[in-house]
Amino acid sequence: MMGILYLVLLGLIALDVPESLLDAFKNISDSLSASKNNVQIGIDNTFTAFEKTKLKEEPERAKEPYSRAKTASVLADSLNAYVESLKKTMIAESGGFDPATNDYAGRENLDESVDLMVDRRKNAYELHKKIDYTREKLLSLLKPAERVGINLALQANAPPKVAGFPSKSWEEANFGDGMPVGAAITSLIKIQSDTKNSENEIVKKILGEVDQAVVNLDKFAAVAVAPTSYVLVGQPYTAEVFLTAYDSQSNPDITIDGSRIPTQNGVGKYTGNTSTEGIKTWTGTVNVKQADGSFKSYPLPKQTYQVAKPSAVVSPDKMLVLYIGVPNPVSISAPGIPKEKLKVNITNGGTLTGTDGHYTATVSYQVL
Repeated sequence: MMGILYLVLLGLIALDVPESLLDAFKNISDSLSASKNNVQIGIDNTFTAFEKTKLKEEPERAKEPYSRAKTASVLADSLNAYVESLKKTMIAESGGFDPATNDYAGRENLDESVDLMVDRRKNAYELHKKIDYTREKLLSLLKPAERVGINLALQANAPPKVAGFPSKSWEEANFGDGMPVGAAITSLIKIQSDTKNSENEIVKKILGEVDQAVVNLDKFAAVAVAPTSYVLVGQPYTAEVFLTAYDSQSNPDITIDGSRIPTQNGVGKYTGNTSTEGIKTWTGTVNVKQADGSFKSYPLPKQTYQVAKPSAVVSPDKMLVLYIGVPNPVSISAPGIPKEKLKVNITNGGTLTGTDGHYTATVSYQVL
């Protein structure tokens, strides 16, 4: 509605510049300025919330969208600063601001706008280029799929041709002959408002990517899961082998038997209790944050492991005793420890040679 009213007032300027019309432009300017400030507050709040949550919780994923969103703000601020400089020049050269009327002293001036913007100094043409450049760069910050349906308010299109009247360029329509300073200032404020609205739309679209892709399966690994890690001789050993995928840039909330465990690069590490002997079981839940802030839980299947005290078995292969002065073959093992990792020796009265569980003992005197 504000845009339609603005266009109607522009059309009435060609007929006359009464005080009531200039007052209307002042009201529109104030409304657009207030709207621009509110949008800026919204943008600042969006960045602050993102920095306190996503940028801290998921820095690897959030860093790149955050950088693109900041680039959008830099582009918008650059255009806004240029427009602000044109406003200050136009206000200063037309008499400044009049506190008595709370408006521009030369708001009815019909020469300053066309001189500064179109005829002599032609700043409107440079402004047109900057608007097109900023719009193009803002859109380029979005991924191709995200640009579908985007219609930024920031644009510098010539008004549609009206039958019976000569066509006008965007520059002439907004700052040309017959345009008082009050209306030209309103046009510049509208550009600033459109810039902020466009920035806001781009920033929210970019930062929203992090919420949309809560789980991004970017890592794959082959996994083998065995029902037990303790197998006796002659028993079958079975395992499930499959391909799994996980998100290396997001650390889910993992609880094991009610307690949270540390996670890094999307993978949790659980350390089980081995202080007592026996068969141990554990289970847990992986909680993944969704786009709406809620969590979806994935229960873990029951896991089992056995804890046993370290022990060793020494068995003479041929006799029940060891004979002095002759080689005595023996087998030595320790449940749960690979034979090749055993280190055995006789500490008193003899020597022991061999590997992989098969040894030869030589004793030099009787030990009771």
